Amino acid sequence: MLVLALDLGMKCGWALRDGDVVTSGTWWLAPYGNKEMPGRKFLRFRQALIKTGMVDQVVFEEVTFHSGSSLASHMWGAWWGLLLSWCETHRIPYKGVSVAALKRSTTGNAKADKVEMIEAMRKLGYDPQSDDEADALALLHHYEAKARHAERR
Repeated sequence: MLVLALDLGMKCGWALRDGDVVTSGTWWLAPYGNKEMPGRKFLRFRQALIKTGMVDQVVFEEVTFHSGSSLASHMWGAWWGLLLSWCETHRIPYKGVSVAALKRSTTGNAKADKVEMIEAMRKLGYDPQSDDEADALALLHHYEAKARHAERR
């Protein structure tokens, strides 16, 4: 089963489980300089999804509150809309995980900071290069733990 986990944003963290193999990283989606049209970031996101190939499941960090600028919330909503429309088009099931639930299941603390999330993934044997990649890996593990729990029922 191919599972894709995404931490949506301009620096989009991703993790992909293909059997026993997990790969991860970040997709840089921000515009390159002032001359590039702002919509290019959405095309880059779509191309990254296409290059991932057909997956069996998508899980993503579901942000319900932005304490910063409204631009962040608008951008997250755009990534979310693109992701869900791609999943619906290809009939790929998707599941959002709240930030607090993800942090709690990963560190035991619903308010864990970026360093704690990175360290938690390092304890599992990964070497995330950013908090975005660490969050994607944590999403993958959270989803898999929930799936194992559901199978035992």
